[in-house]
Formats: sequence, C-alpha cells, structure tokens
Amino acid sequence: MNMDEEREIASIRVGDRIRRALGDIGPLAENIREVGRMLHPIVVDQDGHLIAGRRRLEAARRLGWTRVPVRVLDLRGLLARKAEASENLYRLPLNPVEAEAAWQVLLPMAREAARERQKEGAKTGGRGHKKTLGKLSTRFSVPEVRKARSRAAKATGYSHRTLEKVQVVREASEKDPDKYKPLLDKLDKPNAKVDKVFSEFKKLKVKLDPPALASSEYGDGRVRMLQGDFLQVPLSQLSVGSVNMVITSPPYNLAKGYGAEGDQMSAEEYRAFTGKWLAKAYAVLADKGRCCVNVPFDVGLGDQDLPVYSIVVQAALAVGFRYMFTIVWHKGPSSKRTAWGSYGKPSAPHYQSECEAVVVLYKGSWARPPSGTVDITETEFQDWTAGPWTFPGQPAAQAGGHPAAFPVELPKRLLKLFGYVGDTVLDPFMGSGSTLLACKGCGREGIGVEVEPSYVKAAAERLGFRP
Repeated sequence: MNMDEEREIASIRVGDRIRRALGDIGPLAENIREVGRMLHPIVVDQDGHLIAGRRRLEAARRLGWTRVPVRVLDLRGLLARKAEASENLYRLPLNPVEAEAAWQVLLPMAREAARERQKEGAKTGGRGHKKTLGKLSTRFSVPEVRKARSRAAKATGYSHRTLEKVQVVREASEKDPDKYKPLLDKLDKPNAKVDKVFSEFKKLKVKLDPPALASSEYGDGRVRMLQGDFLQVPLSQLSVGSVNMVITSPPYNLAKGYGAEGDQMSAEEYRAFTGKWLAKAYAVLADKGRCCVNVPFDVGLGDQDLPVYSIVVQAALAVGFRYMFTIVWHKGPSSKRTAWGSYGKPSAPHYQSECEAVVVLYKGSWARPPSGTVDITETEFQDWTAGPWTFPGQPAAQAGGHPAAFPVELPKRLLKLFGYVGDTVLDPFMGSGSTLLACKGCGREGIGVEVEPSYVKAAAERLGFRP
C-alpha cells in the first residue's frame, strides 16, 4: 500500500548515495519557496529510507522546513534497493567514479536476480540450474556471473571492463592515496577518459613500485623472485640467452581476481598482450629452448571470438616459436558445476571441460644436446609421453589464495621430461610460486616474475624465504 503523509525531515534516513554532487540547489529552493509547497513528495520506504527526492529534501532544509510531504512505498528487499539505485541512474551520465560506485551497488542485486532466475529454472528444467541431493546450488556458473556483471554495468552507461579499470584505480588510491589519489580525481569528472587514465596508472605503478629482487640459496642453484610486470622487467634481470625453459600459466582473460590486478581485456587487448609477453619470452630463451604454456581450452570474455588456447598458439607462431605438441592435463571432475544449459534437452546444452592444455613450443630446433644430468626415470618417461596427464588441480587455500595456481606436479613433470638438472627456468607469471617450488625440488635454477605483491609474499612463504 502507498501512503502520503508529512514527516519530520530528521526522521528520513539518507544512505550512501551514488551521486554525491547534488548540483545547484538554489533555484529549486527558490521555486519551492515561491509556490509555497512541494509539487512532488519525498519518496521513502516503510522504514523511512530515502528512495527519491534527495535534492528536494536538501532544498527544504535550506528553507528552514522541519517537515516535508512524504510518499511511503511498500517496498522491501531487492525491490526497494533496485528502486533507490534506479532513481540515481535516471539522471545519466554519471562520471566514471560515480558509475563504479553505482556498479558496486547494482552488482549484488543483479546476482541476486540471477539466483532467483536459477531457482525458477530448477523448478521448470530451464537454463543454468543444478540439483544436488535435492538441494539447489547457490553458486553461479561463469556465464551467469558475466551476465550479471554486464547487466549491472549497462545500467550505469559504461561497460564492465571500463568499470573494473576504475575499480583497480580506486582500490589502489584507498591503499596509497599519496601515490594514486590524483589519478582517481581525474576519473571523478564528467567525460573522463578511463583508458587514458588507466594507462597512466599502470606506468606510474611500475615507476613507483620497481621490481624487487629476492633470492634463496639451495644446493648448487639459486631461485630468484622479481616483483613487477614481466613486460616492464629489464632484460638484464632475466638471464637473457641462458634460459633453457619457460614454464608458465598466463592470465586467461576469464575475469579471475588476481589481487589488485585485473583479468579482463577486449579481444584486441588480449591478443596484443599475449603477443608481447611471448615475444619477450622468445627473446630470453636460449637456442633450442622450450616454452610450456598452461591455458584452458575455453573462450575468454566479451568479444573474444577464439579460445585462449588458439590465441596463444597463433601469437607464439607469429613471434617465432615453433609448435611441437599439446599435452592434455585432465584435472578430474568439478564438484561445483552449476551451468547445464538446456538441462535434459538438446536445444542449447552447456559443456564443461575437465581438461586444460599445456602447449609445448620451442626456439630454433627441437633436438637439444645433453647439457646436464637426466633425472627422469624410465617409468616416468613411458607414462608421461602417452595419453593425458591425470592429477588434481591446486586448491587456492594451499597456494596463498591464488585463484588459478597449477600444482607443483605440473612443472615437475615438464622440468624432468624436457630438461636437465641445472637448467635455468623462467616463469613470467609466477603467481604463488609452483614453478619455483618444482625447480627447487628438481635442482634447477628458477626465475619467477609476479606483479601482485600478495602472491610474491605467498610464494616467499612457500619457498621458505626469510623476510
């Protein structure tokens, strides 16, 4: 039931508003004074939370009023929050900082709405549902997460990729305002150029946070970690020309959360990024060096029209690598599947792969003369050169919270199958240090590069580095 009444201004509860700038209230206050009343009441919910009329409320305060006409709407839960957010968004355009704030409000609502759709789908056998022991899963499939993110962003007038860039700058500004607040201020203006400011942010981050070297002696070798962006790390710190193997798993462009670093690019940006890091890896490798890249078979975000696997292979060939073969890593069934598509029907089913690829590339020629001790056993050689590799993935809790760490077993097999004891191995996207752990256990020299400080810290702890 909707009701009109008068209420004390002090009783109206104004929460955190998306739009902080109210504009010039003077003309509105003067109009209300001349007319002698408000033509439209303030709108609140049944608990007194303001839904609409923030400017009119402020005008009444300036006029010295203590009471205002109020319309009470019987709205609760998601509907009330949606009405309040929509009221702020009707006055587009928002500047990028306001839009990102709006997005953070709208995103949980979009996900809640997706959950409701999932529940309805479970009842009717529709898309995106799962029944497990009679209980409906509350997790979202990756497609549903993307849709919720995009739907919420669309309401602000920006794409989710743009808003994620604003989010990264905002979070950096909150952690270190002296360094990054000026960039956030640039975004807090109408018609701000987000891509330009984000480019400034990345350059400033590299300049203010240069790569920091950490090392730990073990046996007859050395493991080194470099904190920084692989594309920005000087070649002089990467043992150029003496790296025998590159083992890594680059960002997948699947919107995984890597600390303060984003994992969301357009198709064009992701292809360019992949080409750049592979070109640098090629330059660092010694002749006859090998490069092993772990990637999924999936398609990435948004307008990306090719699987990540295909993009990596094409980019590698373009920069000079030669393709040898692809190892299929079977990680086992997922216990958290929620996306089935047209469940029980052939109209639009979803397929969820339990496998990932390890693309094996080389520089120059494949045959590599002996250069050290061979440490692979006959049984290992026979087992690892036929059929898929089957072993489980790495739980994030055991990898410093990294959302996409591979287990040590993967680089250990690659080290022993494709190299010798004493080899120098580079991981340009080290994450929480699985490749370096394998190097340490197999007597290889390891160099790891990682841009996210929290993962460098996690890797140091796993490797036993002293602070």
